[in-house]
Amino acid sequence: MALGCASRGETGVTYRSVRKPGGICWALLTPKPITSIIQTSLHQIIWDKGIVSIGLVTPVSK
Repeated sequence: MALGCASRGETGVTYRSVRKPGGICWALLTPKPITSIIQTSLHQIIWDKGIVSIGLVTPVSK
């Protein structure tokens, strides 16, 4: 999917979150569309042919 988007000049795709009902996720192929970000947390995903674990590394204070 990402290769098709890149070949069409798209900057990324949006899709529904599987972890947060009603949430939207972005898969960006370039940081160019981002103009402002507020980081609220940092997560670690362990992958071994599939998700092994997802953990909160640290909340980020505002």
